[in-house]
Amino acid sequence: MLRKLHLNSEVSMLKSFEGVDSFDKDDLFNREPIAEKLTQIVSESSQCTTIAIDSYWGSGKSTFIKKWMKELDKEEFKILYLDAWETDYHIDPIVPIIGIFKEFLELANATSEDVMKALRTIAYELIKSISKSGGY
Repeated sequence: MLRKLHLNSEVSMLKSFEGVDSFDKDDLFNREPIAEKLTQIVSESSQCTTIAIDSYWGSGKSTFIKKWMKELDKEEFKILYLDAWETDYHIDPIVPIIGIFKEFLELANATSEDVMKALRTIAYELIKSISKSGGY
């Protein structure tokens, strides 16, 4: 979920991306223009946006995402990152999603009012997405 969340502190979820260079340092496959276009799409969207990146194993999807997230972080997007491969041992996928959201809010020192506002926004967007998809 990519949205600008306005919390009362500076927080970044990018601690796990140490060692990943930004596009301006290392862009062997010239993917920065793709990231810029995706950033434009997300920035102009008035609702939550889902973007699928599909390619074969080892083609650089995770590296691209990490580099792009560094760019989004510079533009003050607050990013929640969940690596499905790292959490695939959970029976219910909502558990790691809630966990990463909780970690984000703890890092942000969010007030209970901030948490409730964010939860209402997320619940609203989820319900809206589910109703558009016919419940799937």
